[in-house]
Amino acid sequence: MKSCFFYPLSLDQVLYSWRSFLDYYLKYLLFVVTGEYVVTMKTKVFRKGIENHIDKNPNDQRAIQIAKYVKSKVLCETFGGEDQCWGDLLRSLRDKTTHQKLIKPTLVQRENQQGYSISWPTIGGQNYSELAQWEFENNAFDMLRELFPILYKFNWIAGSYKPGMFE
Repeated sequence: MKSCFFYPLSLDQVLYSWRSFLDYYLKYLLFVVTGEYVVTMKTKVFRKGIENHIDKNPNDQRAIQIAKYVKSKVLCETFGGEDQCWGDLLRSLRDKTTHQKLIKPTLVQRENQQGYSISWPTIGGQNYSELAQWEFENNAFDMLRELFPILYKFNWIAGSYKPGMFE
């Protein structure tokens, strides 16, 4: 009985956490690029804000590169593309659970190390922990790492901070 409740609850928590992160980071990007503070971030607000800024400042390469990255790797559908990127999937799943719409996972039989066959709920062929890791956590980290040099004009350096490391 415990496993029936654990999976949906852990999925909800993952979706809320990563959606909050994505909204906050989009809010931060928009503020850095435009100087405008947005109280409540929505993906459409980000899209309109960045596109309006580029229309007014067509030579702002930083804004153009950020918009291109978000459009091609984070929110493809939101920007009018045909493909679904990780941010679109995150928004879709989080919106469904928030509005109490049913997410219908596919049950996949997998054998564990002891040889027992277990039915795992999956979305897109990934169980919930794989989905959280491969779709949201890894892609969010890539977004931070790849946008870092665009935002700050110097390269990402892995590891703990050491005085003088960015000089």
